[in-house]
Amino acid sequence: MIRAIIISPSPTTISQLEASLAGTGEPIELAKEYTRYPTSDELARVISGLAANVVFLDLDNATAAARILEAIGTLPTRPALVAIHSSTAGIVEAMRHGIRDYLIAPFDQPMVDSCVKLLLGILDPKNGFQTAESGTKIISFMPAKPGAGASTIALNTCAAMAMRQRALLVDADPFNGQLAFMLKQDNSFSVRHALERAGQLDEDVWDKMVRSFGQLDVLSGEDYLGAHAAEAAPLRRVLDFARAYYDVVACDLPGSLDETAQIVLQQSSKIVLVATPDVASLRLAYCKLHLLDGLGCAKKVTLVLNRTNSRAEFRKSDVERSLGLPVSCEVPAHNTAVHRALIEGKPVREWAPRFQAFASQLAGRPVEATKPRYRRRFLQFFSIGRSATAPVALLGDGRK
Repeated sequence: MIRAIIISPSPTTISQLEASLAGTGEPIELAKEYTRYPTSDELARVISGLAANVVFLDLDNATAAARILEAIGTLPTRPALVAIHSSTAGIVEAMRHGIRDYLIAPFDQPMVDSCVKLLLGILDPKNGFQTAESGTKIISFMPAKPGAGASTIALNTCAAMAMRQRALLVDADPFNGQLAFMLKQDNSFSVRHALERAGQLDEDVWDKMVRSFGQLDVLSGEDYLGAHAAEAAPLRRVLDFARAYYDVVACDLPGSLDETAQIVLQQSSKIVLVATPDVASLRLAYCKLHLLDGLGCAKKVTLVLNRTNSRAEFRKSDVERSLGLPVSCEVPAHNTAVHRALIEGKPVREWAPRFQAFASQLAGRPVEATKPRYRRRFLQFFSIGRSATAPVALLGDGRK
């Protein structure tokens, strides 16, 4: 599949090329369009973040185009280049820069068809060409049941991540979004506005929409989006834009697995499932794991056990045995600290070391091993007729 970036100072040229590419009937996704020549650093981030494998470059400004070509030449995995120009003089310029493929505006459809087929052949992994994968991680946070504390976990984890990486947290819960309230931020600009402008996002518009929380950027929701719930296509374009500028893009999802949530989950490299140590939460976590398995996402799941204490119904070992999944992070109940953090609009400082370790784990950095904890005898609420690696039914539902 072609995932392309178009760079041209002429909106007319971009529109004509868009129409011609759509007319080919081939799998082409236009990841980004520039009506200016981006800086070298910006272009490198965009190509890496969006995993673009083709760049259509207008040679109208020879100096700016040469700078772009030089920047692309330094990338570890280079996209295929196609020169576009409004006159045949562009052919000579393309050859001078070593670009073999070129298109002249207004674009001839058979020429565009031929060029796209050639690109698809080059980009076919069977022919030895591997396209670059995005260097940006998408991490989803979702609760086993509403009220499990997924938003609090997401905020504190992402705040820790932002200390080492460029990180963005998106409130993608249309009915129970809490980030603006938790951070004491106004939501005059929110994720709804980003969705409405998904096709026209640029750096200036983006800067007005995101809010800073320390080193973390946050795209918050509104108190109640209701009919403005995110649709899959605009949200995907917003995430694509964000991937060009951040190392990590995290989404705070609702508990329901609607079409929009499924799109985000399938794009995610990690899915953080937040549960609490009680029967209702673990039962729903069990169901969520089966739903995620049906989406092909079960192997991405990382389990967080929130609000643990010595009097909880279940211990870590019970949860791991019942769900067939290790607990990657335990967060102790600390109502006073959470309440103070909400009032101050800050992370929970008592949890800082814990979330720094968890953030490192999500980022793939080594984490110091923890000491084994006391293992309580397994409770009779759970069936243990399966292997330790498979989810075990809760509350004796008869499954073996």
